[in-house]
Amino acid sequence: MDTPKLTPANENPWYVLMTLYGEQVGENFNNDLHRQNREVWNAWSCKGLDDVSAVNVAKQARIKVDETRGWEDIAKKVMRKHRVEMKKRHNGEGYTYPGFPDFKEFVNCSCTLFSEELVLRNFVFTRRSYFSSVTFKLASDFTSAVFAQGADFAHTIFMSAVDFYYVTFSQFVSFQSATFTQLAYFASATFNGPAKFVGARFGLLDGGEVCLPIFTEAAFARVLSFREAEFVSHYPVLEGAEFGGAVVVTAKPANWPEVELQLLEEAEKSSKVPTKEVAKDSCATLRHALGKQGRPEEEHFFFKREMTLAGQIGSLPARLPYQLFGWVSDYGHSIARPTNILLALWVGLVLVYTEGAGLGALEALGYSFANMFKFFGLQRTYFDFAEIRDWPAWVQVVSAIQTVLSFILLFFLGLGLRTRFRLR
Repeated sequence: MDTPKLTPANENPWYVLMTLYGEQVGENFNNDLHRQNREVWNAWSCKGLDDVSAVNVAKQARIKVDETRGWEDIAKKVMRKHRVEMKKRHNGEGYTYPGFPDFKEFVNCSCTLFSEELVLRNFVFTRRSYFSSVTFKLASDFTSAVFAQGADFAHTIFMSAVDFYYVTFSQFVSFQSATFTQLAYFASATFNGPAKFVGARFGLLDGGEVCLPIFTEAAFARVLSFREAEFVSHYPVLEGAEFGGAVVVTAKPANWPEVELQLLEEAEKSSKVPTKEVAKDSCATLRHALGKQGRPEEEHFFFKREMTLAGQIGSLPARLPYQLFGWVSDYGHSIARPTNILLALWVGLVLVYTEGAGLGALEALGYSFANMFKFFGLQRTYFDFAEIRDWPAWVQVVSAIQTVLSFILLFFLGLGLRTRFRLR
């Protein structure tokens, strides 16, 4: 796909209306400036709402209801100022005023380059809004914004942190093929329609800043799609997230952080997020959601990663059981591993029974097999218990250990068969 030509934000009539009294420039945030910009935008955006709808969006956006009213009182002043601002911000000859944004049209900020920090906190968008194929060079802040219609951020590049904290998406929202390079903060966001992150990338493949996708306590009423999405350096933080619909993921190693978690170690040093612990919980959340949908392959993909992470957290005694689980059975997925260990245990202890108990080679093979599969009763049928009782104590101890290990390995073999053939 050809890269679209980006228009400077100050040539976009909707952006100029959003920042009518000035842009946020520099490190110091100007609250009065933001309030003036917000009040103008919300009065214009909400002018078509009835009283009940106005109360609802005001509550969602955490603003006073009065802010959604009074457009008629300021319309002429705002329209004059908008024309003046657009001319002042336009650089170059031959400027033609594009006109004041038509309320009946979509909010169209597509193919726009935002060079300054964009702060749209508590803004209300009552029309379908397009921020597709946009580049945000600096941070963008949509905290508590309300998108009452659809919102499109497809193919958008966030070159700095983006904040969608407490945002309400009343209908669909698309972040298809969007790129997030730093913090992607969706905590406590409400997605009442489908949330599509299809093909989105969280992080840069060539390193640089670590991207943290945070969906803590977000609520997804419909489908959440991470199909073909890439999480380069960090799993999405899903603590307390609610899923009312299907969760779609691409369960391939290339789409998720490396199992070795080298990038996650870097993130652990540079953020307050306890990376491995949170990653483990996120894998567990995804596993649970996919299990409810009857998606065993994807479910086991995240189960293996959950167990791998658990094997890297805490003291050695806490890690060791998970590590042994992975080594012996590939976390319940392998048939070959427990089978091979069973074969080695069967043949490998023949020397113990020939040298320590005085059995012949074939008899030792038979006893070793019977001892491993004691539940078949072969040992009682073909071997004299009185003779076994007279064996050296160390041989009896080895025999008992073989029996116990065999039961464990048979359990893992059965688990692998169950996983492989989906016996539920």
